[in-house]
Amino acid sequence: MLKEEEAKKVAAAAKSAADRSPHAKESYDVAEFPALIEKYEKLNWKIISKPGGATVKPDDFYTLYGFHMVAVNGENTAERPMWTEKGGLDFEGRAKWDAWAAVKGMKPEKAKLEFVRAYYEFPVKALYTDTR
Repeated sequence: MLKEEEAKKVAAAAKSAADRSPHAKESYDVAEFPALIEKYEKLNWKIISKPGGATVKPDDFYTLYGFHMVAVNGENTAERPMWTEKGGLDFEGRAKWDAWAAVKGMKPEKAKLEFVRAYYEFPVKALYTDTR
């Protein structure tokens, strides 16, 4: 039983090391925020297919989006989107809204720092090619 638990811990540590971004740093500077908001949307994000031909990006993109929106616009007061103009579910709009709402109550300065940290620490597997 003890060996099985140790094996699980070793496997979890190996997985987290594999998912760890090679861009992670010891500390992060809020001064990088303006330059990084220009870059994150233009990265080569993987596309995930949804029903009806809709597509979304990986969760890491929406995490960055939520921090970005709080830092620039404050808290989310908009209504959660439901439908696209074409009548299908708005997966993209809902993911963005959810990410922004998830950081409700966060101060803009903290959101900027968290954005910079998340930018450098999201795993490489979220992109087709890592051009950070």
